[in-house]
Amino acid sequence: MTAARSKTNRCTLALVGGAAVLAGGWTALTGLARRGTVSWAPPGHPEEWLRRHEPSTAFTMGLLAAVTAAALWWCLAQLRTTGPSTLGLPGAGTRVGRRSLARAIAADLAMVPGVDTARVVLRGTTADLRATVGIRLATHAEPAEVVRLVTQGPLCRARTATGFRLSADLRLTTPSHRARRAR
Repeated sequence: MTAARSKTNRCTLALVGGAAVLAGGWTALTGLARRGTVSWAPPGHPEEWLRRHEPSTAFTMGLLAAVTAAALWWCLAQLRTTGPSTLGLPGAGTRVGRRSLARAIAADLAMVPGVDTARVVLRGTTADLRATVGIRLATHAEPAEVVRLVTQGPLCRARTATGFRLSADLRLTTPSHRARRAR
């Protein structure tokens, strides 16, 4: 998890928690003051103050339910991962890190003629491992030839070396042909 995402998660959690506390406090204040059991209601005319500021109960309950459902969904989304951080290689019980394997495949892909840069993200388990491969083509590259070289070279070597049933999604991008700024 990146530092920016971690900070965003903490800020969102703090905002949701603060909103839930405020909404719960407001509901408790208006509900208890309506029954006359609160001695800390505003002085003067509590009935007038409540008539002016009383929220609709259905709206308040619906809003609290929506906030609770959104907070629960968000918390469950934080637990979702792309799979285990290490993958067991068949044979002698050796394990390889998911990111290490992705970096090794990306380094092998960068050696293919016509590939400028490559990025690999691995998802899934050893039974169903999926690689999302982002390849930026060099200016002179032929896309069909690069795809052929990538599938027959680095991806085939990765399947053979690991013993995984590795499926790959290739995403090719071309370099920008816009003119550079002159100073």
